[in-house]
Amino acid sequence: TDPVYQSFPVSDANVTQWKTDAEAGGTYNGNYSVGWAGATLGPKKIVGDLTVNGGGTLTLTGTLWVTGNITLNGGALIQLSSSYSTNDGVIVADGTITISGGGHATGSGTSGNYIMMLSTSSSTSAISVSGGAGAVIAYAQNGTVAVSGGASLKEATGYRITVDGGSSITYESGLTNNNFSSG
Repeated sequence: TDPVYQSFPVSDANVTQWKTDAEAGGTYNGNYSVGWAGATLGPKKIVGDLTVNGGGTLTLTGTLWVTGNITLNGGALIQLSSSYSTNDGVIVADGTITISGGGHATGSGTSGNYIMMLSTSSSTSAISVSGGAGAVIAYAQNGTVAVSGGASLKEATGYRITVDGGSSITYESGLTNNNFSSG
């Protein structure tokens, strides 16, 4: 028999609140790019795309909302600021999220601290992770989370999830009680 339907753990109200929290920090119009010099950002709404590459590090100090796509590659890193302490952080993208080429998204270094990369896209590639991910939570309730090329996730939730090429999703027991800094 078909399994009993389970509601997605993140509501539309949660997503709306995170977008409001990000927008409260101001709006950046245009594509935002982080290279080797790195950057610190948040809370912030980016009307455009976010790209982190070339070994660059983006340190989040608040919730981000990207109206376009997010690309993380070339050994790049997105990490939470130590100010998050034991709380978790969120990046919301209305477009797709692509993590590849040794890119990583991770918490602040505190045990049990995570970053959630959430896509509202209904695309078959709403979130695509290959060749590295770190302590990341991938969430795409309307689209597909595709994990390949030896990538490793801490959690994935999606309308559809595909895992291949030696990749893994390792759900940790503490993930059921996440405490995001903005609700």
